Amino acid sequence: MTTAEPVEKVEVDVYSDIDEDFRESIEQIEKLFCLVLFPIVGRFLGRKFAFYAWGRCMDKYAAVHR
Repeated sequence: MTTAEPVEKVEVDVYSDIDEDFRESIEQIEKLFCLVLFPIVGRFLGRKFAFYAWGRCMDKYAAVHR
């Protein structure tokens, strides 16, 4: 006759492994956003804002010097 672990302990171990995998997945997604997506979106929005701001500045400059 063998001694088996209690069912509750096995369930806790399974949930612990699932929770650890879930946390690792969340960490990988956070790294993806921080290292890839945020810089690309920031660069895109920065350029859009720069063109918009430069255009408004030039419109005001041209209106003053006419």
